Amino acid sequence: MNIDDKTPTQLSHECERLKRRVAELEDKITSQNGMIDNMRQEVNRYKLLLDVTDDFIFFYEFGTIESPGLFLEVNSTACERLRLFKRGNAHTFTTGYHERR
Repeated sequence: MNIDDKTPTQLSHECERLKRRVAELEDKITSQNGMIDNMRQEVNRYKLLLDVTDDFIFFYEFGTIESPGLFLEVNSTACERLRLFKRGNAHTFTTGYHERR
């Protein structure tokens, strides 16, 4: 049915239905934004916990001989004491030993 074929009452009902749908979507977006904020807070707490400890912490993805895994995260204590430098993301590390030559 074309919009020109609808009665004012039908158009009014359609408008109300669309308003309800928009409200539902706005609620969903607000809820998802809240979940994203909560996840960011959890990540920040996790990173703070990693960086305040004096222990070396490595998170490593196991791989195979043909395709070795990656370091997913290395805390700052391990980086400082082992002279590791994060390059870009946490997946690539270099040592300070070969850079001193």
